[in-house]
Amino acid sequence: PYDRPDSDNSMFKKNGTYVLIGGSGNVGQKLSIYLAKKYKANIIAVGRRAMDERINDLSNMVTEVGGRFSYKQNDITNSTNTSEVLQSIREESGEIDGIFDLAMSLQYSSIQNMTDEIFYHDIEAKVTGSIVLAKAIHDLKLNLDFLCVFSSGEAFTGSSGWSTYALGCAFEDNYVKYIRETMQINAVTINWGFWDKEGDPYIERLKKNGIYPLTEETGMPLLETALASNEAQILALDVEREILVKMGIVKPDKVVAKEDKAQNITTELSSNSQLTMETVKDYIKTIF
Repeated sequence: PYDRPDSDNSMFKKNGTYVLIGGSGNVGQKLSIYLAKKYKANIIAVGRRAMDERINDLSNMVTEVGGRFSYKQNDITNSTNTSEVLQSIREESGEIDGIFDLAMSLQYSSIQNMTDEIFYHDIEAKVTGSIVLAKAIHDLKLNLDFLCVFSSGEAFTGSSGWSTYALGCAFEDNYVKYIRETMQINAVTINWGFWDKEGDPYIERLKKNGIYPLTEETGMPLLETALASNEAQILALDVEREILVKMGIVKPDKVVAKEDKAQNITTELSSNSQLTMETVKDYIKTIF
């Protein structure tokens, strides 16, 4: 378990500029409002879909709590367009302080019904998108305080029907380590548990199994901790200890006091991953 520091050091800046790739969804909305409310941040969300009513509502919410919001349509897997979008943001807003990669494709796809088309479509956002984004940051020489990649605990559990999502997350986890070593990008990947969402039919069932939803109140302090930790990978979730045992995070015979449960929410992961660094390097060679 990772011991959360007592200091109030934060990687966020007052009036800082933060780019959220895939930032118009449920978690992106929570993050945008948090940054706007606490840091009066300038939020630029980037996503595949055109500006719509939901994104416009998010813009209004961010503005109401003291932040600024703009939206740019772009597919993160398009190398040329992604570089152009980041360059345009820099020209319009000055230096970018941090980038969050929340891009994902979460589709239920059983192995029995898997096709090449489904497979490559489902992993594209997290695999190709991660490579394209890191290359753009490197080529543009962006002086970021951080690149924060939102991954998932699914990289360690691999639930039925979510194998492509788990693979994409595992790739991200290892690719972050690769770009820290080779591109000197201050990157961190966070393997999140699941976030609460109004109307989610699975929440009560997950709670009964000892898995609790992250909220803005519980999740954002964990985000602050992860960014300030200088670790390459952090697992952040709110679960009972037996879930950590099943995931292989703690040993079954390890005694954890009840009052220490909070420390299990954030767990550093140094080497427990489903893909090796050599696999990551070999894949990258096939693309570039």
